[in-house]
Amino acid sequence: RNEEQAVIALLKEQDSLSAGLRLDGGGAEFIVGSCIPEVGEYVHGRTEVIVGDQVLRVFKKVHCLPYLDTFKYNNDHMYF
Repeated sequence: RNEEQAVIALLKEQDSLSAGLRLDGGGAEFIVGSCIPEVGEYVHGRTEVIVGDQVLRVFKKVHCLPYLDTFKYNNDHMYF
């Protein structure tokens, strides 16, 4: 569980914040879920921080498969 002071300390240290940014250190670990505007910075007293209380699962394994576009109107089929 992330403590409030640890989260705020990490936000203050980071120059710019954006959605998807992972922050880790000082007893806190989290990912910025959304940021309005898209890129911003933390300003104490002016930035609203909402912390979720649900722990998210992390993928242990990701399986990637090759992809071949067989649609008849793609470039390979139209011009060759």
